[in-house]
Amino acid sequence: MSFGLYLFFTFVMFLFFGLWLRSLVVRRLKPSRLLGDIQEELNALMSDLNTAGDRHVTLLEDRINTLQRLITDADQQVDTLRQVVTYIQEDLAREVRGAQPQENASLKNEPDGDHVSAAPEDSRTDSNDVTDSREPPEQPEPPEPYETAVETVQRLADFGLPSESIAQQTGIAIGEVELIISLQKGHSWR
Repeated sequence: MSFGLYLFFTFVMFLFFGLWLRSLVVRRLKPSRLLGDIQEELNALMSDLNTAGDRHVTLLEDRINTLQRLITDADQQVDTLRQVVTYIQEDLAREVRGAQPQENASLKNEPDGDHVSAAPEDSRTDSNDVTDSREPPEQPEPPEPYETAVETVQRLADFGLPSESIAQQTGIAIGEVELIISLQKGHSWR
């Protein structure tokens, strides 16, 4: 009998152990619990993605602001360079116009019918001499357009002359010549 009793208790223990194991598996695999675990994981992933997305958006906004500042600075530099080029062109055009009327003025001083040449003026002046207060004659505009200094520099550069030679031939500073050449070629100023 003692063997039968041991067998009965062993059977009951296996039965309780099986029921306990089954209830444990059912609790672990319960749909609501699985859905809760999945939802917790999804929430954690979404918060990580939101954090990473916010960080990337902030970096992109910073870079966009930096690019906008750089574009604004570049626009200001381009405007400044355009003003410099316009100033140089106007200055050189004034120099070209100023040289041409002086030649015309020397031709006007010669008599038309008489080929008598005027006596050469003495280029030496004393410090006590009074300067000539005559106003220069009104200078007429040249009838044909002259080539501007910028066009001259560009033409000479197209022939392959170095900037030093162009500066010597035109009487323009080397820096201005290089600026005109680089603007013609479209070099960037960085």
